[in-house]
Amino acid sequence: MPTRPTHRFVAFAAAIPLALGALGACSKTETPSASTGGTGTTAASKPAAGGSTTTGSSPVTVEPGIASFKVIDTPFGKAVGTANGKVVYGWKKETDDGNKIACLDAACLAKWPPVYAESVMVGDGLTVSQFGTVARPDGKTQATLNGRPLYWMKADEPGDANCQGEDGWWIANPDGTVNTNKTA
Repeated sequence: MPTRPTHRFVAFAAAIPLALGALGACSKTETPSASTGGTGTTAASKPAAGGSTTTGSSPVTVEPGIASFKVIDTPFGKAVGTANGKVVYGWKKETDDGNKIACLDAACLAKWPPVYAESVMVGDGLTVSQFGTVARPDGKTQATLNGRPLYWMKADEPGDANCQGEDGWWIANPDGTVNTNKTA
């Protein structure tokens, strides 16, 4: 029976606690996930070239390649969320760096999956011209709000904002500004 190299398994096993620790870094909020806004949406006509379609692992698209956003209720007030009620975040580190995408390593992506999108749709209470897309260094296309790349937090349930203000991650107000509330 051939022997397997053990260094691959050791590296994988060492990465698991890092990823799991990254998921548990923010506290859990207890809030209902009531959503607001109408049913009508307006398509943004800013598709980006070279994007990829979204797989079933991302909870933020209504059909392949399209991210749909709406106004949702959170413990920090009304915010921008996905079609299924998950709040979206921007990262101060990226904003301070001219909206340059910095969440690229496995630990960051395990906790903060990008909102992949080739184009976006928005519901009532949101301004379509504030949304767009940007090409990521990995060749995929990510949704943006006022140029800020958007992410969702893996541990959040619809209506949660577990990492609001943690390590520079902020949710967005419906007018596109950064929500800097730290207490619910």
